[in-house]
Amino acid sequence: MASHAAGGTTTSATAPTETGFEGGHAAVEPGVDTTTGGADAGPGEPSTDASCAALPVFGSSWPGGFQMEVTVTNTGTVPLTGWSVHLPAVNADQVWGGIAEPHPEGGTLITNTPWNGAVAPGTSVSLGLIGSGSGPTDARPPVCAPLTG
Repeated sequence: MASHAAGGTTTSATAPTETGFEGGHAAVEPGVDTTTGGADAGPGEPSTDASCAALPVFGSSWPGGFQMEVTVTNTGTVPLTGWSVHLPAVNADQVWGGIAEPHPEGGTLITNTPWNGAVAPGTSVSLGLIGSGSGPTDARPPVCAPLTG
């Protein structure tokens, strides 16, 4: 496993996923695809060259809560006009750099704000949040969805 810090980018279409935590940072395992888009995209879906990855990094925690940063990286070859990240095991109480709402399958869905939706290929944007719950002890990999056009 390799540990990643905030602000790092993933440039391949196969992004790492989180499998545990070391020293307050998300530990990730390469080779598990958490990107979306690709050759199977149909009409109205992201283009075949659109993909993104989301990497969470946990900061401090306390009983019943935690702080977290999520870096969203455009891993595709076309610019994104927006993005969303599903954090399956996170209940976000406050979010900076995104708009949060409950996800129908549990956890939180965070979408871009008007000022950080455009992401050029190979670049990243970050968001921060304060969450409730146990945070790093039950976190599951985030799912990133790109928007184009």
